[in-house]
Amino acid sequence: MRTGFKSVERGLEAGFPLRLYHKAKRLFWDPAALDFTQDRATYEALDPRAQDLLLRLTSLFLGGEEAVTLDLLPLVRVVAQEGRLEEEMYLTTFLLEEAKHVEFFARFLEEVASAKGGSPTTTGPTTAASSMNSSPRPWAAWSRIRAPGPRWRPPSPTTWW
Repeated sequence: MRTGFKSVERGLEAGFPLRLYHKAKRLFWDPAALDFTQDRATYEALDPRAQDLLLRLTSLFLGGEEAVTLDLLPLVRVVAQEGRLEEEMYLTTFLLEEAKHVEFFARFLEEVASAKGGSPTTTGPTTAASSMNSSPRPWAAWSRIRAPGPRWRPPSPTTWW
């Protein structure tokens, strides 16, 4: 439970997480705005083996992006509980980006490959996408750990962009 509002009490703290938040706002994109007409024509011109390979790979990407989207939310919750507002602001943009990746790959599969839900051959128990879903959630332990400072230290900002 929140006991106050950090931004009202002291404002926002300039730093790496806030810079990432501002960068995410500048680089916004919308998967719904993409036109897959040319992609569909290119896909239909491929031989069946190439189509199958593209369908399988794209399905695996879809599963991976969904896993990241689902696994990121517990981290956002923990950061929010710790009152790390700037980190929470950035992580919510990161969560949105991951959700947009899910939307992108789902739309690509449906509109380009006419495969709603991906390839049936990539949804079985031996695939990478399903093994990600059966593995322990990497962020679950974060809710039990209390860190005195930031949970991660990025490399020098000059190496990021």
